[in-house]
Amino acid sequence: MEPTVDVECMPIQLLLAPRAMAAGFALALLDFDPLLACLLIGLTMMLCSWAGILIDIRSGTMLESKAEMFGGAVLILIGLKILLP
Repeated sequence: MEPTVDVECMPIQLLLAPRAMAAGFALALLDFDPLLACLLIGLTMMLCSWAGILIDIRSGTMLESKAEMFGGAVLILIGLKILLP
């Protein structure tokens, strides 16, 4: 089985990876405790995921058709925020 590359996601990956790397360098320069940073980032991701699951459970099929479009719009907005000063 050959590995595949999702060409549609490449622009987003190329835009977000340097930003994440810069955030890591900034945390190192600020002498921020790496364990605390990992815990805070992990806790934030857990809470956001939990909120998404609860929204999905409560909305049922009401938002099903719009969820994919909403996710794409959020990614586009993130990309524009990165590109535009």
